[in-house]
Amino acid sequence: MNSAFCKILRPLRSTLRPITRSVDRRSKDASQIYASPIRAWCSSKASSATVPKSADIVIIGGGIIGSLAAVFLANRIPDSSICIIEKDLSYKYASTVLSAGSLRVQYSIPENIYMSIDSFKYLKDVGTHLRVEGEDPPDIQMIEKGFLFLAPEKMVPLIKAYKEIHKKLNIPTEILQPAELKQWYPWLNLDDIVLGSYGTDYEAMFDPWSYLMAAKKKAQSMGVQYIEAEVYGLKRVGNRIENVSIITRNQEKSTIACGVVLNAAGAWSGGVAKLAGIGAKDAPPDLKTPLPVEPFARFGFVFECRDGPADTPAVVVDGVTGVAFRRETSGLYGASAIQDGDASKLEVDYEFFDERVWPGLATRCDAFNGIKLVSAWAGYYEMNKLDNNAIIGPHPVISNFYISAGYSGHGLQHSPAAGRAITELIVDGKFTTLDLSKFSFDRVIRNEPYKELAII
Repeated sequence: MNSAFCKILRPLRSTLRPITRSVDRRSKDASQIYASPIRAWCSSKASSATVPKSADIVIIGGGIIGSLAAVFLANRIPDSSICIIEKDLSYKYASTVLSAGSLRVQYSIPENIYMSIDSFKYLKDVGTHLRVEGEDPPDIQMIEKGFLFLAPEKMVPLIKAYKEIHKKLNIPTEILQPAELKQWYPWLNLDDIVLGSYGTDYEAMFDPWSYLMAAKKKAQSMGVQYIEAEVYGLKRVGNRIENVSIITRNQEKSTIACGVVLNAAGAWSGGVAKLAGIGAKDAPPDLKTPLPVEPFARFGFVFECRDGPADTPAVVVDGVTGVAFRRETSGLYGASAIQDGDASKLEVDYEFFDERVWPGLATRCDAFNGIKLVSAWAGYYEMNKLDNNAIIGPHPVISNFYISAGYSGHGLQHSPAAGRAITELIVDGKFTTLDLSKFSFDRVIRNEPYKELAII
């Protein structure tokens, strides 16, 4: 085992053999049941509800960020015990499964671009990476398609600046004039559009649910234990978290001694950090800076349009109306937009669709004047209020408390790169693949934003 990791675990005196568990998951419309056999890795017949007394690594959050981190960690340190604490294993409101399920390389800073490339390569071969021995490789229904950003006059300098960044990094994107856009997509109305930007490689769409289940199943097959519970306490002694206190849905309380804690709680990671004293009211000066991650509700709408375009880019991002849309593999269409007002309530605002989304759709495509709304849902982005970018790495004071959060809407697509990066920090004590040091918590303490501008 790596010496850096051993140093972190030295205070932990004992570990337990990991125990696997399997769950059924209701789909978004509760009409389908996911059930899949999980290969048992324990000779004992312990209950799936058994909570270990200790674990080398406790991951808080069982979405794709936490689950894929567990896969990378279990690959690197197979003799370690890892458990994931997830408060809702049905994932009913999880950001992962309520995502549009897409990946793009068109970002404004190099780190996000390189994370996209790394993640694209991983997802393209996900059937190998997440295959469980003795079973068919998982299929996340990945389709390689580019994003199309439509820019009015005021956005042209920004799009051209992106293009220069992409050119320096050898990223294949195309700037398209209105005549070229019309040739590619005759159904687009472009009277108020000056140019478009299209990603010709490293961009795609895929199924988030299939991806999450594949990652979870792979993690369990490697001995990672999922525990359905909520974290209500983190005991800190000096500069270390000594144990994690949890409460199950049956109101049973347990405490897990830990070597490392990884905060991958998504929209709720700011609250988890406060349990460790980070940003708490009575925090000492070296812990007074909170983790600036908050839940931000986003709405997704699915609609039918009989005369709609037969093919669209992975996502069309309209810089005039603020609406993003695409045609799904089912033949239906999906749309969303950044809403104004209270973004803390997870309740679909249908007036927002009528007053903002639908008019935006009809502006861009005449056929969208006649649509039928089929379904809608609300889900949370985990917004980093400082700069819309990830926070990856250990807290500078609490040495065994690691953070992988604040992805601000691109956590699903960057999860492979994120999982690899946090694993390198935990096991090797440094980044060895991609240098993501600019995403450290230190910038939060210094109040030095490293802002991502291309947020949709």
